[in-house]
Amino acid sequence: MSPFVNSTLDPAIWDNNTIRPHIRASLLRIAAEFLIGLNLEVSPKDITLTGSMANFNYNPQSDLDLHIIIDFSDIDNDVEIVKQFLMAKKSLWNLKHQITVKGHDVEVYPQDNSEPHHSTGVYSLLNNEWLVKPTRDDPNIDPATVEKKFNSLAAMIDGILGMPDRINHIANVREKLGTMRKLGLSKAGEFSVENLAFKKLRREGYLDRLASAQLQDRDASLSIAEEGYKMKITKRQLRRIIKEELSLLNESSPSDLYNRLVHLRNEHQREFELLDRLGEDRFKEVIQIRDEILNLGRDDYHAYTVFFGRVKQPYNLFPNVVRNLWDEREMPDIEALKVLKAEHDDLDSKFESRWATNTTDSMYGRKRKEVIHTDTEEVVSTGVDRKGSLGT
Repeated sequence: MSPFVNSTLDPAIWDNNTIRPHIRASLLRIAAEFLIGLNLEVSPKDITLTGSMANFNYNPQSDLDLHIIIDFSDIDNDVEIVKQFLMAKKSLWNLKHQITVKGHDVEVYPQDNSEPHHSTGVYSLLNNEWLVKPTRDDPNIDPATVEKKFNSLAAMIDGILGMPDRINHIANVREKLGTMRKLGLSKAGEFSVENLAFKKLRREGYLDRLASAQLQDRDASLSIAEEGYKMKITKRQLRRIIKEELSLLNESSPSDLYNRLVHLRNEHQREFELLDRLGEDRFKEVIQIRDEILNLGRDDYHAYTVFFGRVKQPYNLFPNVVRNLWDEREMPDIEALKVLKAEHDDLDSKFESRWATNTTDSMYGRKRKEVIHTDTEEVVSTGVDRKGSLGT
């Protein structure tokens, strides 16, 4: 028997090639919760279990791949927009819900019923029957070929990560890896050289390194050095940014997510608060007034007093807020700011602060707080909120 193949299906999930009733009920309940969260009137065509846990090539790290089959055109005729919406929902769901069944993570995936799916094991949870029944044949695998493919890809990734101008290369290689895996699955299934090499890259941390580097470079690209530069963004660019950010969000660790949240707060907290206070339309009006004055070629104290007089009372703004609006010419435009604020608010909901004062802190009169990632309980930040009586 090949080391890649087990002699039976996972006995914790299956009983004589039929899914155990309580496992089936649990997976159907998870799918129902996901569908309810969509807030759409849509009925699934089927709900299936697929991947290695519906096959003989499972291992302790395998996910339970829960596919919810939907006719995307039932939601809207623009199937591509529906797909982007559902993929975003999927990414956020899998990030927020750390659900395990018998020690295996459950990964939810909304699948269009016209989408080709290449798997040698597919079980219908709705109908309680196999759609594609797996066989226990030894796959024709050459470990040396898999290792050679892995080493080639790993060397390519190491080279790209070492480049000074790597941001576009990282996006390209991530797309290339995804395409490579899909082609391998369509050609030879789960045991294709491409899929096995991809899984080893994931186990060895190469995919996490790419995602982390792309996030780091994205932050650097958003930093502006030149005076007087004003950010412009098209709707097409905005959709691409949202897609890439959701991709990064789905692969980031709690610490990465918290660092991103802190970055957004440091860079844009005042703009976020003003957008909340004024609303989108009034915020646009204030910026338009400022730009109209600047477009007259005046950028002196007199121009500022004109701006001050036109916005302070009508928009009920504090003087320091008016000054900040006048000085901060590099502020993102409203569409980009809305995207950043939505990302900030979503990240902010994933963390909470709690007191964590220990015996030593109490001895010195200190109060300690820590920030935790609510889904995983991982501590991402800790600090003392005031000095103790001994100055420690």
